[in-house]
Amino acid sequence: MGTFGNKGNDSYMSRKRYPEEYKRHLLNLVRKGRTPEWLAQEYEPSTRTIHHWLRADEGTTQTHKTDLTTNAQLLNSD
Repeated sequence: MGTFGNKGNDSYMSRKRYPEEYKRHLLNLVRKGRTPEWLAQEYEPSTRTIHHWLRADEGTTQTHKTDLTTNAQLLNSD
């Protein structure tokens, strides 16, 4: 009997790691109008993975924008 949830396939739980440049390329394609569904058919990452990358990138971008706004407000308050 195998490990719980493994079903005897060693690659079942493994995750593929993608280079950051590759992720950025696919995210740029989404921003230019390609859908994550289309990209999942043309490239290897799943639709779910691409959506995850988008959410993570939008969170990072939003945090960066908030930091810039806060810094500008601090500079203008002097």
